[in-house]
Amino acid sequence: MSDAQTLENRTVLYNVENSIATITLNRPHSANTLNPQMIDEIIDLTEKVRIDDSIRALILNGEGPIFMAGGDLAYFFQHRNELPKQVVRMIRRLNQAVMNLYRLPIPVLASVHGSVAGVGMSFIAAADLCIAAQNTQFTMAYSNVGLSPDGGATYFLPRLIGQRKTMQLMMMPDLFDASAAQDLGIVNWVVPQENLAEQTQKIALRLANGATVAYAESKKLIQSSFGRSFEEQVEAEAHAFAHCTSTKDFIEGVSSFQNKKRPSFIGA
Repeated sequence: MSDAQTLENRTVLYNVENSIATITLNRPHSANTLNPQMIDEIIDLTEKVRIDDSIRALILNGEGPIFMAGGDLAYFFQHRNELPKQVVRMIRRLNQAVMNLYRLPIPVLASVHGSVAGVGMSFIAAADLCIAAQNTQFTMAYSNVGLSPDGGATYFLPRLIGQRKTMQLMMMPDLFDASAAQDLGIVNWVVPQENLAEQTQKIALRLANGATVAYAESKKLIQSSFGRSFEEQVEAEAHAFAHCTSTKDFIEGVSSFQNKKRPSFIGA
């Protein structure tokens, strides 16, 4: 993303405070629908986060009244004569953006409100945790316009909520509310709209102050567990555990436990 870009023409905003990075989808006039520029900017920013060791947690949220209403169908219609070849290239870039988010070694917290539709579901499923305002509506949406899912939805959702529920959401993409999303396991916390920003920051700060090396090892273990046998997984756990015991955070954690005080983790 060029430094010459102004805030007005950025489709994604970026901020870092208290070791917490915030990526904000910024097409509120278009319900934060995804277009090629937004994809490229998400890729750039997630790569920036990945190489910045000072960042210990990431918030993904949306500007305006809606988190994300899916892909930009107006863009697709405008370029309909170039489909499907152009869409394949675009979705491959989308896949890179989602993969970057998913593979970050730090906790990723999606904070959503208004509406989460289509590829917005993929983004929040790629995050580690999700907090939602009570008024949020969710839908897979794709089949309503004759499309199949993208952005890793068919990978993430069966693992989060099971195959049968995923098939239901994709074949019968009715709206469901934040409480139902929490019951399904898509959302961790539901809070009043007016408390969303405050509670998001509270959770993110707790994550950023945690044992982030242990978090990173836990993420890798969980993400790789579906492709491993039990024997392979417990062997990987042993190596991850051993790595954690070599960290300053481990010494701090044990010392604090013994001295009955709150640990001060540094992520190393």
